Amino acid sequence: MERLEDLLIAKDERIERLKAELREWKSGSVGPTNRQRRRVRGAKPAKDKPNSNKPRLAGRKKRHKGSGRKKTTTVDVVESRRLESCPDCNGNLIDNGIGHRHLVEDIVLTVETTQYDLHRDHCTACLIDHQAPLPQHLGGTIRIGPNALAAWMRFDMRQSISNIARFFTEGIGLSRSKGSISQRLCSLIETLEPVTEKLWEDRFDEPVVHVDETGWCEDGFRRWMWSGSGEKTSCFHITTGRDRESFEM
Repeated sequence: MERLEDLLIAKDERIERLKAELREWKSGSVGPTNRQRRRVRGAKPAKDKPNSNKPRLAGRKKRHKGSGRKKTTTVDVVESRRLESCPDCNGNLIDNGIGHRHLVEDIVLTVETTQYDLHRDHCTACLIDHQAPLPQHLGGTIRIGPNALAAWMRFDMRQSISNIARFFTEGIGLSRSKGSISQRLCSLIETLEPVTEKLWEDRFDEPVVHVDETGWCEDGFRRWMWSGSGEKTSCFHITTGRDRESFEM
């Protein structure tokens, strides 16, 4: 009887210890993490892979087609560099040709302003003053300049007016405020309006024209963008409605 009583006392003490450990496990102070608790019971632990401690080789697998940035084929400036004397003994040197070529590509954004002084000359025969014209590549009212660059960044790259102004000021040193950029974009749209209307008229003269529309949001307001695509040209037009009347306007 005494031996059985001692066994019962030992069992009771073991039960109390197990209850205390269970409470600690449930509280999260010790024991497995929540992720380990969520694992399926009876799941076998992952086996150690052979050579798991071996460092992974750099690069892709063998016989894999390589990819990378191609080296430039055009060089704008060539600078030859030579040593004046031996860096070890300060002795005279004999040129043995080029030992290494190193290419450095710099992205330089600059603004170049050109002033054309158009002289006016008087003809002694017809008694009329004639002014020298601009170069042919400057003809017309539209050219690739800051306004066209701002339009490309705003409508194609979807950049905000603030980012465009920051690019001009900090990137290329050209002072442009947000109001100035907005005003120039509006004037550029007005300049391009006759060209856009002519393109629309030419599209509808083609035998087959595909017309489609999609939703378009401008400053929180819902608009509709219509597209008319022909054989070589596609035109886009934004309206406030989706009906035929809004499209024909």
